[in-house]
Amino acid sequence: MKNSYNFDLFKKDLEDRKQMVLFVGAGINYSKDVKILWDDVINYLFEKTLSRHVIGKNISTDDYCIIKKALGIDSILSNEEIENGLSIKEIKDRYRIQQNAMFELNPLIKASIVKSTLGDSYISFIQHYLYRQCNRTILQSAFNECYALNVEIKIENRRFYTLYQIARMIILCPFVKAVVTYNYDNYLRLAIDILWTQKDNFFTIEELDFINKKGRKNLVVSDISNNIYEHGLSEADLFIYHVHGYIPSPSEADSVSCNNIVLSLEEYYEDSRNVHTWQTATQLHFLSHYTCLFAGLSLSDITTQRMLYYTKHCGNEEKIYHICSYNPPDDFTYKTAYHALMDMKYEFHSLYGLTPIFAADGYDNLYERIGNVINEILVKS
Repeated sequence: MKNSYNFDLFKKDLEDRKQMVLFVGAGINYSKDVKILWDDVINYLFEKTLSRHVIGKNISTDDYCIIKKALGIDSILSNEEIENGLSIKEIKDRYRIQQNAMFELNPLIKASIVKSTLGDSYISFIQHYLYRQCNRTILQSAFNECYALNVEIKIENRRFYTLYQIARMIILCPFVKAVVTYNYDNYLRLAIDILWTQKDNFFTIEELDFINKKGRKNLVVSDISNNIYEHGLSEADLFIYHVHGYIPSPSEADSVSCNNIVLSLEEYYEDSRNVHTWQTATQLHFLSHYTCLFAGLSLSDITTQRMLYYTKHCGNEEKIYHICSYNPPDDFTYKTAYHALMDMKYEFHSLYGLTPIFAADGYDNLYERIGNVINEILVKS
């Protein structure tokens, strides 16, 4: 009932055309069989770091493999090992070293080790990793195969579905004024551009009529990470603010400086020490004066926590919605215990002024529902 009530509040804000800002994290890039989430990037970088770290040290191949498994780079138990059978002691010992690794080396500590080992070259590693797995060609193919008009595809086979729905929302909702992203990539801009430049392939006649009469005109989307005042602002502009820095694709001429990237603990410390940066001012301005929607964010990010803390003390008369998971699979043995833990987590988030919208039946279903509501309220009204 609480979730239904919160969703109705969000629906009412859409009806009222409340000026909205989207705050997005790596979760919007999720797609089946594509590893581009935050943990995937950190594990990739840490594997590069680990291979350098063990050079010249007396570490056997078996121990090296166990370290990779413990750090989440490889599965703790391979299918072959399961089939061949490991002793109970071997299994317990593996999980013990994994628990120790998770406790001692959380993602931020891993990131700091990465930077101290790889130096500034870690940026080129991130660039290669991200754009090898997702780029304009890959997104174009996925959107044409899954979302073009008259294409029918099962929900479990959809690719980059959240990214697609967020891009549609931005195009159909002219009151979405900006996007704040904690991602380094340009995937969202590419997704919007693909749908915008090929509107006839992805929007119905009714939707196209709405876009032409009441929607955005000559939409221009820009990735912003530095020197933001060099960009002219017009009604057609939509800025995507990369508050943790921006790493362009290899095909783009723009260069990137390691000083603009927030990855390691040291960079988080520097970011929080200077409270007058445009990144902090931008986030606080939007959180304090706009209806906000958090999507693809776990809220474990230090920057997000800090911004919400500041906003709580500054005050905001508008809602800050958070799309979040709640239900485990139906056959999950400890479902009650899981719900008790999640209740504590979301009660804590509510203290920070968040209004959670739970994806009780899966994220894809929730984003589809949001898309349907946007059509009902805006397009068909």
